[in-house]
Amino acid sequence: MVKNLKVNASRAAKLPAREIFSKGMVYVQRRIQQKVNKRRYMQQYAAHQTPLLSVCQHASKLFAFDAHVINGISAQLYENAQHILDHNFALFNTARLKNHFDSLTDAALDSRIHKKHLQNAQKVFSQISGNYKPIDWQRDIKSGYRWSEKTWYQDIALLADGGADIKVPWELARMQHLPQLALACAAENSEMKKSEYKREFENQILDFVATNPQYFGANWHCAMEVAIRAANWIVAFYLFRSGGVQFEENFENSLAKSLYAHGQFILNNLERTSKFANNHYMANVAGLLFIALFFDRSGETSDWYEFAVDELKTEIHHQFYDDGTNFEASTTYHKLSLELVFYSMLFAVKHADAFDGRNGAETANSVFGADFVQKLREIFASTVHLIKPDGYLPQIGDNDSGQFFQLTQHSSRDATLLLAHGALFFNNQQWFDGIKSDDALHLELALFYGSANAKKFLRSRDAKKSELPSRIFSDSGWAVLRAANSYCFLIAGKNGQDGVGGHSHNDKLSIVLSWNGQDMIRDAGTYVYTAFPEQRNRFRSTAFHNTVTVDGQEQNQIVYGELFKLADQAQAKIVRHRCGKNLDVVVAAHSGYTRLKEPVLHRR
Repeated sequence: MVKNLKVNASRAAKLPAREIFSKGMVYVQRRIQQKVNKRRYMQQYAAHQTPLLSVCQHASKLFAFDAHVINGISAQLYENAQHILDHNFALFNTARLKNHFDSLTDAALDSRIHKKHLQNAQKVFSQISGNYKPIDWQRDIKSGYRWSEKTWYQDIALLADGGADIKVPWELARMQHLPQLALACAAENSEMKKSEYKREFENQILDFVATNPQYFGANWHCAMEVAIRAANWIVAFYLFRSGGVQFEENFENSLAKSLYAHGQFILNNLERTSKFANNHYMANVAGLLFIALFFDRSGETSDWYEFAVDELKTEIHHQFYDDGTNFEASTTYHKLSLELVFYSMLFAVKHADAFDGRNGAETANSVFGADFVQKLREIFASTVHLIKPDGYLPQIGDNDSGQFFQLTQHSSRDATLLLAHGALFFNNQQWFDGIKSDDALHLELALFYGSANAKKFLRSRDAKKSELPSRIFSDSGWAVLRAANSYCFLIAGKNGQDGVGGHSHNDKLSIVLSWNGQDMIRDAGTYVYTAFPEQRNRFRSTAFHNTVTVDGQEQNQIVYGELFKLADQAQAKIVRHRCGKNLDVVVAAHSGYTRLKEPVLHRR
């Protein structure tokens, strides 16, 4: 595609001839291997049989529904469920957009599916019931561009023409709306409506399985997306089952086979190298843990479970600094990574017979070990200090609005729900005191910990939050200064990700300021990732942040085409700080402009 050619040409122009040759050889070898993998897969496809594993019957006990609690939010659940039935989706918390094929011709399987997959697709698709309109899982409903179900997953183009954004179909295919549909079903008194919600859940799963064959199309390109989708299918299934819904054997078999295929894919496409792993890899192992827990423990799924637990124990120490902040140099990726670790741990704990809703830390100790649990406490404690007085995280670094689960709609910067989980799980009221509760939050806590535990916790909270002190995060180079209801965040750290800087911005010595609870100085945000590379770089640039630009130059040079790399030339650091009773002082500096003809050291 034109955009890919332009990006690759720009990269090549900045490299010495020897490196161009070396990278070219690696690229050719990789492409040859991808072709070999595809050919081998297609040759073996007809003979391949996905094993049918037994589903863990513990699923019906994982959530506790309380009629009074769920009735408090039922109107919101019903409204949202109707949108889901109409295939009207709110992606990235934006205005809703409809996505389904309007004609049978456009939806026809024989025109969309590779002939090798067609027979199986038709078999699965034939289970769909009612007046269901198939969803176009490959389409970016904002730009109108669509990828193809016939394209091998490694050949999918991330940078498509016409402003297409692959994160749009990815976000829909995470299917985070299905747990929301299950909640509406549990709140519903009408058996006819319950049946409608159940049928929609089944139909969307079957639609996806039929038209997204493993290893083909946009929604198999990234193992992180595969993992998050699998986890949301499982949570939705658990919620339906906990609410008393029973599924037919044919459907459960189709779901189980696809989840097994999801697990296989994740293991074969783990997003790590010998030198690098980030939130994508954390999502890989989180999704694999959910899949392993979905099945009765067997030899293979036991291996998946043990691998996932061990990797979570390793990555929590690798991806979170000693001060409890995340190494992505982004506040929302800090939250996402915490969600991945916490919810994975929580579901493993909830599968333990010893868990009673209030002994989470003790049960987690026996499953994950004391070091893991202590580290998780430190991460929650740091999150408490990072949030602004309104309960939201400041916008620092990249933000793709990504979340692991969305049982109810909320912003990716809203840390209230996550802190409530941590406070109840670890029995630490101070983490949540003074933060406003609502019916949606009450419902989620009741679901996970039981209504009695949730009510007791919420009643015992102190309505007036004790004033938090200022805090310096020396590892991430973040400083949070507080006075009463005012808040200032200073960025003076490394670009993160072990030097890759994939989600960092040229925001060194930039500030975010909230005064008397009102935002006064904000970060500009992210805009988009791959749809418009020039705009991504604008929003990453020094000029788009609340800091100093010298001679129109960048703190760290931005290389066109390297959308997820930012070399740490600035070497920002906190020079000194003092947090006292009446005065807090932080002095920081970066050397990003010392490379100029007339060198400048920026100090603030």
